[in-house]
Amino acid sequence: MAKNKKRQGGKAAGSNSASIVLRELEKGNAKDALKQAKLLVRGAPLPDHRVLLERAYLGRIQQLVDRRQLPEGRAILRELLSLNPTHPDVLAGLPRLKIVLGETVDESTLFQQNPAMLTEICDQAVLDSQLVAPTIQGLDRQVESVRGALVDVEQQRWDEAIAKLKEIPRQSPLSDWRMFVRGLIAFYQRDEQRQNDNWQRLDSERSAFQIAQTLLAASDQPHQPSSAVSSSLKRLMYATPGNQSVVELRRLVDIWESDERQKFPHALRSFIEKYKTSQPELVEALTDFAWREYVEMGNEFVLRIVSRSVQGPSHDPHWRRALVLLRESVGEDPRELWNSVFEEVPRLACFTEDERSIATALIHVHIARQCREQLRILRSNERFDSLVDGVIRDGIRHFQDAAKFWPSLKSAYAELVDLYQELERSDEAMETLEKAVRQFPDDFDLRVRIASVALGADKLDEAEPHLAAASRLKPRDPILATLKINRCLSLIGHLTRKRQFEAAREQVAEYRELTSRIEDVPSFYCDLIAAAVEYKAKRESAAEEFVRRAEAT
Repeated sequence: MAKNKKRQGGKAAGSNSASIVLRELEKGNAKDALKQAKLLVRGAPLPDHRVLLERAYLGRIQQLVDRRQLPEGRAILRELLSLNPTHPDVLAGLPRLKIVLGETVDESTLFQQNPAMLTEICDQAVLDSQLVAPTIQGLDRQVESVRGALVDVEQQRWDEAIAKLKEIPRQSPLSDWRMFVRGLIAFYQRDEQRQNDNWQRLDSERSAFQIAQTLLAASDQPHQPSSAVSSSLKRLMYATPGNQSVVELRRLVDIWESDERQKFPHALRSFIEKYKTSQPELVEALTDFAWREYVEMGNEFVLRIVSRSVQGPSHDPHWRRALVLLRESVGEDPRELWNSVFEEVPRLACFTEDERSIATALIHVHIARQCREQLRILRSNERFDSLVDGVIRDGIRHFQDAAKFWPSLKSAYAELVDLYQELERSDEAMETLEKAVRQFPDDFDLRVRIASVALGADKLDEAEPHLAAASRLKPRDPILATLKINRCLSLIGHLTRKRQFEAAREQVAEYRELTSRIEDVPSFYCDLIAAAVEYKAKRESAAEEFVRRAEAT
């Protein structure tokens, strides 16, 4: 009996440990799950326990990949492979992780069996340079081309970006990214037609589409509904000719374009319920179309009716951002309502973790811009002076939060510096520029700006390294000559105040040499500056000679 009790106790202990492993896996604590699974197998190497161990290994590898701890991920992967895993789910999940971690795998066979995995891995490799891209069909080179093109777009090198995309064929899994980059260039150039031509062709299940939607939602660009609906209709008709859904889609379009538009929400809801499983891409496109149109319509009463009838698109399922943007469009201040949007963004399944951070940062920038606009209005009327300080604080906070959520968002730093300069807070402007230059050390425009601000504040020591860096990045750029002239002027004033007149005269000579190549700077300027130095040095005869020379020219 004692033996039976002991055996039962052992089974209970094993059962409890197995439950712990499962619970930790469900909670996403793969590290603890793996530790418990190893103990479980060591104590009782049963087949069920072995399955849990393999699953825990797989979960831990995925966790390390998600955290970009790739060397640790490779080590754990080797441990799992040494066990010769046999569970079907584990075997199915291994190939993708092997490719991402740079391990050898038969890519050709794998991707023929699972084409969706190929596009997923390509998307991840584009977004994260640490991840290894597939080598099949030269995709690794194509991924590098897309990454390089995105860098070129950030630096506004449009032609170089387009040139890098030429090697990506139409049938490549990277063709979506080619259209995304072309649309992104149009987005920054404010060419909405060309932007729509590219972005409306993106696959709604892929990262490029989701990023494009985030940018569009943050920019509040006007939308062209007819092109979106007709594009969706053409895709559906091509994919399923004669399908009943085409007939119903035509009916939806007819209702929207008729005088009975009030029936559209009910018709759209019926369509969504019927086709949300079989036609998810079209359903998403239609709800996104409705979202944009009802925001642009500017009628809150209608929007609230629609939001009660139809779930919004994946980026705003409860129509919260739509309500905020609508109120902004009619001149209201909905900053308090943005809190509900901030709460919702982390729960949006359509975004990855990085995309949620980007979306949050873009919302912060949007609110900060609204604050700046309000500030201009309030400062034009003394009656609103009591409100100014609060709006300033909000604007600064939102720009700072944007940079915190997405440190690569250059506009957050640039516009915060603009705000500080409007407020004549030069020290804080310099501090923000220093943070930005640490994030973007090879950004020429940023180096030029920080050098200009430092020279304007008479902080020569702070300007010097940035002027040197700008000269290294673009040695022939004309703006450098202007900066060097400003540097000379600052040094002349600085040295003259310190009564270092000989050094000041050397800077006057350098100023004369620099300005001799610029037609817009009259030569008598230099003579007057030299005269001022000599007057300060109490050399009146030399000063008067420079004045006579200035008068003569």
